[in-house]
Amino acid sequence: MTIDLPQSLLQRCQQSLGADILQTQPISGGDINEARLLKTTKGLFFLKMNRAPFAGDMFAKEALGLSLLEKTKTIRTPAVIASETTDEGAFLLLEMIETGYRQSGFWEKFGRALAALHQCSATGFGLDHDNYIGSLAQPNGYQPTFVDFYIRERLQPQLDLA
Repeated sequence: MTIDLPQSLLQRCQQSLGADILQTQPISGGDINEARLLKTTKGLFFLKMNRAPFAGDMFAKEALGLSLLEKTKTIRTPAVIASETTDEGAFLLLEMIETGYRQSGFWEKFGRALAALHQCSATGFGLDHDNYIGSLAQPNGYQPTFVDFYIRERLQPQLDLA
């Protein structure tokens, strides 16, 4: 059995889960965070880790974003177990949603769910908090139209960085 987690992070994850971690396995797919599949006495979980100074805030904002998506009841999102910062970096601990077999009509069902998500409306475009696009801060100030939002909150900040 391999458990390749810093001790303080291992302890916090076990406390958050109320379970022992039996094994960890690296998962690929991202380039900003380290990711692990956690095999525990309560099943499988997904862990993201990062030691960057902004990582705690980044994971807290990701957890908030997942919560906002979940509240729409349109597309299944992983449950957030914990988002914390330890002496050895920050982590985001999530329910593991395993890849399943793609059933007949999958893309149609997904398309309808995505359309339903986009039917959730507000008085403007934006969020009550900023978040991240990768490791870069991403502003989300409210704008009256999508065009205004896209120009002021997405394009202009990237142009300013360039």
